[in-house]
Formats: sequence, structure tokens, C-alpha cells
Amino acid sequence: MTNPTNSNDLSLARSLLDSGYSVVLVRDGIELAARAGNGVKPLLEAVDAAKGDVDGAALADRVVGVAVAKMCVLFGVRAVHGSLMSEPAKQILEDGGIIASFDRLVPRILNRTKTGPCPIEAMALGPVSPEELFKDLRVRFQTSTPPGTS
Repeated sequence: MTNPTNSNDLSLARSLLDSGYSVVLVRDGIELAARAGNGVKPLLEAVDAAKGDVDGAALADRVVGVAVAKMCVLFGVRAVHGSLMSEPAKQILEDGGIIASFDRLVPRILNRTKTGPCPIEAMALGPVSPEELFKDLRVRFQTSTPPGTS
């Protein structure tokens, strides 16, 4: 059974995403953070803006690949919508007990030129834990670490 709060939060996050953001976090009907940009960096920035307190939130993101899915499991996100979602990301979300919805499901996320796999997706597909991946992404994108997530 779907939690109505998660469903309402996911609907709100999706509508905010459609207003021009790349990623939106909503919990209990309140926008926690929204960011624009490319790749996984806007998610890291949104988590920073929410001071790492996104447990139980709903996330809407333009592209949900394995890295985003692993971050959602790590952060305790309860529902995720991707305009575009990879099949492995969907499986990770579902295995983590996270509600997953999408507009378009694809076998994998490609790089921006569509000539091969997205480098972040390829990195995240390996045997890296969500915690290790999070630390690697923090270094790669030089974002801060919210309280309680280091």
C-alpha cells in the first residue's frame, strides 16, 4: 500500500520539477530543496541545502541513474520519480523499499553526447557501496558534507 503522504509529496516534487528545476526534495508537503543543473551535482547541492535531513522525503529528478538511486537509499528517501530512469536504478530503489516512478525507463544512462555510458553511472554500477560512492562524489564535485552524513 502506498503511503498517501509519499504520494502527495511525490506529486508536489514532480510539479516543482516541471517548473524548471533538475531535482526537488519534498517532505510533508514542504519543499526541502530544489536545484537546477546537470548530472548528480544538483542532488548533492539539494541535500546540502536541506542540511542532510532528507529522511522520508520524496525526490523528483530529471535523470535517475544508479548513483542517484544509491544516494536515495543512503539518505532514506521514500519515493523517487525520474523523468528518465535506468533499469538498474529502478531495481536498486525497489530493492531498497523506495517507491519508484518514471516517465521513461531506459536500459542505462548515456553520457551527454550519447556516445557511451554516463561516467557517473559506470562508476556507480561497480561494487561501490552507497557510502563510498557518496564520499567519492563529494570529492569529485567538491561539495560540503551535511551534518550526520560523514
